[in-house]
Amino acid sequence: MRRALGAFCLLLSLLGFTPSSQAAGGLESLGGVIREAPECVSWSANRLDCFARGQDNAMWHRWWNGSAWGGWESLGGVIRENQSCVSWGPNRIDCFARGQDSAMWHRWWNGSAWGGWESLGGVILEQPNCVSWGPNRIDCFARGQDTAMWHRWWDGASWGGWENLGGSIKEQPDCVSWAANRIDCFARGQDDAMWHRWWNGSAWGGWESLGGIIREEPECTTWAANRIDCFARGQDNAMWHRWWNGSAWGGWESLGGIIREQPSCTSWGPNRIDCYARGQDNAMYHRFWDGGAWRGWNRIGGNFQEGFSCVSWGANRIDCFGRGSDGAMWHHWSDGVDQVVVMPPIVPIPLPPVIPLPPPVAPPVLAAGSFQLVPAFYVDMDSGLVTINPTPNADIRYDITNILNPTLASVNGAQFGVGDRSDRGYFGCQVAAMSPAAVPLISVPTGSYVCFRTNAGRVSQFRVDAFGALPILTSVTLNYQTWQ
Repeated sequence: MRRALGAFCLLLSLLGFTPSSQAAGGLESLGGVIREAPECVSWSANRLDCFARGQDNAMWHRWWNGSAWGGWESLGGVIRENQSCVSWGPNRIDCFARGQDSAMWHRWWNGSAWGGWESLGGVILEQPNCVSWGPNRIDCFARGQDTAMWHRWWDGASWGGWENLGGSIKEQPDCVSWAANRIDCFARGQDDAMWHRWWNGSAWGGWESLGGIIREEPECTTWAANRIDCFARGQDNAMWHRWWNGSAWGGWESLGGIIREQPSCTSWGPNRIDCYARGQDNAMYHRFWDGGAWRGWNRIGGNFQEGFSCVSWGANRIDCFGRGSDGAMWHHWSDGVDQVVVMPPIVPIPLPPVIPLPPPVAPPVLAAGSFQLVPAFYVDMDSGLVTINPTPNADIRYDITNILNPTLASVNGAQFGVGDRSDRGYFGCQVAAMSPAAVPLISVPTGSYVCFRTNAGRVSQFRVDAFGALPILTSVTLNYQTWQ
């Protein structure tokens, strides 16, 4: 047996394969039937929580408690693809996913129980990407219907409204934080280059192109303050790397290999990075930076359907999870360098084309038309009915308490979304930041569009068509549309 093993190693050497020196964990099946690669997080040493979309489109959960794996549990919901989960402190997890209505939904573990699913609104095209830069802080990013990057955040007390960070990106972004109140987001632009936008603690920097030609969203990680390493699959299917060293961006470098999608990269300590990717033979491969040089590629094996979710809960420890050819979740762990062989060169095979999902359709219009409001009158935006007296269904009152500053005042909990006064339609108004504050008519000249949410919770929009005589505005004419 030893002689046969020696002959096999000699053959590998002659073929250009190089075995590495330390053993690692193998591959184990954790069962289940999942639809994509899972998403796994760690909130303390020797703790892992994995989440995946099941065959019923619900979110499922399995966890390692330090000594054993808990069984699969359903956390319900109906989600359209993989979720994004993040931990901002011990025994705390927040998960976010795109629901059937294309809104972002949220479910969380508070240390003793799971909270129920809550809708955070918006209309997003893929799963969000969420990150935490400190206790009780979460920032979520997603691609909107306009292909721009949108942002919503939890500040410890409440959710901020969706804000548009612009750009035109092809998939969801990948965002990382290397310090408190610092976020860096990366995405593939329409030109297939990697683009970057960052929050410096007080303001967003503008979009900058970092060049390259990449095939999916990048994968970025940080191993120290003011250090970022980004990885992506290039046009040649190799893994490419670009890094920020604290003062400047290094140029793109090829790290070789032939991979089928973006890698999963993580760091378990300063000046250490481990990347895992699926090769053309659907096996898991590993390449790592040891502080002085890149090592690998090393073949770990297995037969996987997508890429991986890799996480580190301590120095020299990495756990990777993927969906096997049987649809189950598989697990590989490493306490050191993998004892495997270098990835052989393989001729790439063409991948099947991606079939885009049809765009979402706005709900039917409930009511539309034009009406004229005179001072102290009310209107119900769900029907267009104008009344002299308040009713439970009224949404807006024409207020001239201050005759020098007439306003449209919300009533019964309705809200305005003034924004940039452009025609945003249903999807733009659905994600618009809303406020119950009165709108001065001087701020919405003729031709302005204003988003609105009725007291019944419906999305609406009106256009200011005309004003009455000056100096006191005796009337205002609005053209409106309210969706079911």
